[in-house]
Amino acid sequence: MLDSGFSARETVLRFERHDRSPDKLSAILITHEHGDHCRGVASCARRFGVPVWMTAGTFAALKGQFDADADIRLINPHESFAIGDIEVQPFPVPHDAREPCQFVFTDGDMRFGFPAHGLPRRRELLTHPIHRHRQAGQLIMSIKNEVA
Repeated sequence: MLDSGFSARETVLRFERHDRSPDKLSAILITHEHGDHCRGVASCARRFGVPVWMTAGTFAALKGQFDADADIRLINPHESFAIGDIEVQPFPVPHDAREPCQFVFTDGDMRFGFPAHGLPRRRELLTHPIHRHRQAGQLIMSIKNEVA
């Protein structure tokens, strides 16, 4: 799951609305520490028993929310990592947060990118970090944590 701006209870309701179960989650990735992206991350990680992946800067801002035994996985926003069969390529982005990043995902056959705050205005697109990943097959847009 990418970002967790809702409580665990609300997250369950949103999964069920789409005939899905959060029991199948294998991880939560956090783009940055703003509340609309991470307000429910600690409760979701605890309830669903999954690790949380984020940058050290983001964790520094959020560490007080987690229990001592929380499974936190710190990432370097310049290095790819794997969650199961999915390769995750983070990359830093300009935003008013400690160490924000966005992600491109691939299973080897398909790639998609997820810009956490949408794409920039047209004139800024060529200089925005998401442009480096224009080979992504899909761009998934989020509007306040609802996939569009």
